[in-house]
Amino acid sequence: MKRIILFSLLLVIAIKAQPGDRIPYPVLKYIFNSDMLVIPSTDSSVSVYYLYKIAYKELVFEKAGKDYVGNVRLQIEIFDSSKSMVLRELKDNGISVENFEITIDKNNFLYDVIHFELPSGNYEVRPTISDLNSDRELPLKPDIINSSIILKETIFNPVVINHHQVKCDSKQYYSLVNFDGNIPFSPNQFSLLIPVADSSENNLNVQIISETDTILFENLQASSSMNLTPERCGENIILNSGNQNISTRNFILENVNKNLFEGRLTVRINIGDESQNRDIDMNVVWVNKPFSLFDPEQAITLLKYIESDEVISELLNADDDEYSKGLMDYWKKFDPEPETSFNPLMQEYYERIDYAALEFRGLGKDNGTNTDRGKIYIRFGKPNEISRTSDTSGNVVETWIYANPEKKFTFVDTRGTGNFTLVEG
Repeated sequence: MKRIILFSLLLVIAIKAQPGDRIPYPVLKYIFNSDMLVIPSTDSSVSVYYLYKIAYKELVFEKAGKDYVGNVRLQIEIFDSSKSMVLRELKDNGISVENFEITIDKNNFLYDVIHFELPSGNYEVRPTISDLNSDRELPLKPDIINSSIILKETIFNPVVINHHQVKCDSKQYYSLVNFDGNIPFSPNQFSLLIPVADSSENNLNVQIISETDTILFENLQASSSMNLTPERCGENIILNSGNQNISTRNFILENVNKNLFEGRLTVRINIGDESQNRDIDMNVVWVNKPFSLFDPEQAITLLKYIESDEVISELLNADDDEYSKGLMDYWKKFDPEPETSFNPLMQEYYERIDYAALEFRGLGKDNGTNTDRGKIYIRFGKPNEISRTSDTSGNVVETWIYANPEKKFTFVDTRGTGNFTLVEG
């Protein structure tokens, strides 16, 4: 029941948000992601591929023999400019796993794609996602498609793909990422696939602009002239060659997120003269951003577990709008991968804080980061070995052992409240 309530509550957050509202991205990531690929199929109609993914942990799984089975239904209703429904599409999707732990893993997703055709016009797309095992049915934020404009475009909206191809039926394919059309700020590599209408075009200029700064400028060579057809293949949505009448010429900007930071940017695409320019706004989003990093000022104060008061005070003496930059500059000095904008050490530190805050609270519900176990966890990470025994007074004794560097910490719960005190180490 708790998982059903959580599924409902977080989806309501996304539903109530209006266009332009900032929704905490971990909410969207763990609930539902959608994206659309829209390209011409004839001179007067477009093919629409509505992609979605939903985390296993937000679904209700039922036991079926040795397996755990989850089932989802996606319904798409299309309304024209007069608010009349012109199309309804339904598609069921299911997953079966052997291990219950997989069903609650936040990193596992159920993927699928639904396809429909639309003639020239202006449409509203209203999706609904249903968890069939719990009979929960919730509408999602609608999307707008103006196919009459798309049919006139020379350059279509880019889609984010995985940098490395995936194998399906012994062949290699590009796979779609689907983080609501955003570019992930991540240690993983992602690329940008840009389709254009002219299948004879061989060169494309791409410029990425953040505010007034040009971050990247590249001349791309055409990758292929093909029909783009998203299809589900196992745990991926791959880009296959379909049977559309209109082919696209596809350009790939490799490893697009390497030097990008969180925030809004403009992708400026040019074919030939200025009349064939197109500016496309996109967002770079830290997909798994630790909650303790959402407030830069608070994130600076949380350096207290590893840094001196003088260093923290110096960072806080900057203007408020400089806190994020100061924090990034601080961690850059320790970045194990300085050639990229993403700093895995910074993420690791604040993930430890998030974990400690929740996992090491005693019965008093105090913030777990202020406990002895929390402080040790933040500094040294997860122990290689944890053992529990009792002392002569019947108190619970917990011992943490680290291999590199070799360290041992002993904690005792003297009151039986889950508040462990460091007694050795």
